[in-house]
Amino acid sequence: RTTEAGSQHTTLSQIQPNMFACLLRLSSRVFSGTRKSFPSRRYSYAPTEKHTPLHFQAPTPALQKEWSESGRVLSDVEYQSVVDVLTSPVSSPKTIRRRALLGADADPDVYWANKDRNHDNFDKLILIQGTQGKLKEAFSSFRLMQSLGLTPSVATYTNMVHACSVSRDLPAALQLVRTMKTRGANPSLHTYNALVNACMRSGDVDRAFTVLDDMMGANIQPNEVVYTSLIHGCVENKMFDRAWSTFYAMREAGIEPDSVTFTTMIDLCSKTDMVERAINFYEEMLLLHVPLTEVTYNSLIHACARRADSHHYPLAFKLLQRMKADGYSPELVTMTTILNAAARSGDVKSAEIIFEELQSMIHEADPSDGGLLHALEIASNTMLNAYAQASFKDPTHATHYITRAEALFESIKTEKVPITQTTMNNMLRVYTRAGRLNRATSFFESFSTHGIVPDVISYTQLIGMLCRHRRMERAFEFASKMKDEGIELNYHLNQALLYGCALSGYIKTGMSLLRDMASAGMRPHIDDVVPFRQKCARYPDLVKEINTLCVHHRDMKQIFSPTW
Repeated sequence: RTTEAGSQHTTLSQIQPNMFACLLRLSSRVFSGTRKSFPSRRYSYAPTEKHTPLHFQAPTPALQKEWSESGRVLSDVEYQSVVDVLTSPVSSPKTIRRRALLGADADPDVYWANKDRNHDNFDKLILIQGTQGKLKEAFSSFRLMQSLGLTPSVATYTNMVHACSVSRDLPAALQLVRTMKTRGANPSLHTYNALVNACMRSGDVDRAFTVLDDMMGANIQPNEVVYTSLIHGCVENKMFDRAWSTFYAMREAGIEPDSVTFTTMIDLCSKTDMVERAINFYEEMLLLHVPLTEVTYNSLIHACARRADSHHYPLAFKLLQRMKADGYSPELVTMTTILNAAARSGDVKSAEIIFEELQSMIHEADPSDGGLLHALEIASNTMLNAYAQASFKDPTHATHYITRAEALFESIKTEKVPITQTTMNNMLRVYTRAGRLNRATSFFESFSTHGIVPDVISYTQLIGMLCRHRRMERAFEFASKMKDEGIELNYHLNQALLYGCALSGYIKTGMSLLRDMASAGMRPHIDDVVPFRQKCARYPDLVKEINTLCVHHRDMKQIFSPTW
């Protein structure tokens, strides 16, 4: 509260609860969207008319007790702690519930320490064990329940089918449904949905649609959850056309898709590179006021980042800012995808911002999670690739990018991130794309000091750089060394050597290379030898031989062969 006399401390009791909540919502939307300083001219945030409600973390009992003390003046530190608790972004309610089940204690001894052994508590324990993939423990609880004289209800059987679905045990799920029918318990809508999930996770798509027919034969009309499970199963089993037909059948039946359905369809569009249709679904969600979840944003950002053209690449950053403004935190996979898009586009400034945020997300996470180190390794490799791409597109600042890449490479050692083959190849690529011949050769020879043996990618990058700079003697020297180590020359490496022969005027050597490629079953395409063919234009007999040795159409089997 600011007055003419200056700033004063304000007690929470002096602020109306509704006004306080509105201020918190407004401040969280403003500041969460601008936490990182993206260039405003490219990634401006345009709020929509309809926002998804924020889900705040509940205040602790200690804070609630502090608030109840009337007249108490909070210090700046205490007030900031209250704001931090209330404005911390969390996930959607469905995700929160799933995480709670995954984090709950499934040990029966601990669970029954202070609980009565009744239907509700047994159902909850079976649900926890099933969600955590502990199928044997769930069956033990199920048998214990029966031994105590408690008759399993429809909800109990549903939780057991769900447990079988998580563990991908379809025969057990089908047996449970048959057992409940023989005992007079009719499967409910949720039971059929759990059985559909069990079929889809086991890869039996046809049986899942048979369950849908059985369900409708029992006069139980499927809802959007069942159809979404069918669509999601088709997507996971790469039956994309069937997923689309199921979505159209859902709408023809008069069932409106919910947030999960739209998110599944956006994920389908992302996997099939149909970004425009994904954006259409997103706009339809805004039009119908369907709430967007963190999964929706992650799928949308992933789709736009994978396309990474002049329109969808900036849109990925806009969606990222809007996601934060709606109170959601992006996943590591989403941030890595955006980082990869920035690397491929040569946008180092944005890539560095994303990389810094990725580092902070990883360092703030649970250090015992071994997957975080792998995520940092992938992010670091992607950032090295960004510097390599930028040094090629902007040669005038190549020295700056090399310096930044070398600093990152040293920090990888400090962070104790494992230096892999990919890391060494990406660092080598920084030098080769910038045309630093001596530094690239020196770094290539230092592979052994890190316990890494150069592979075909390493040789291709180094030889390609030497060919571009007409150092053909050195290029063929490394090609010979590569053969001595038992690594076969692939199509791209031969193409690089042929291009170098064209630049250096090595016609006889180039023709010998062409003949070797043809005899090895790697006949080049006529478009891939244009520079060399132009070099031989004064020799009609050689041009005729080149046309004979080359193919004039793309052979897909040849393209995807190991030697290619």
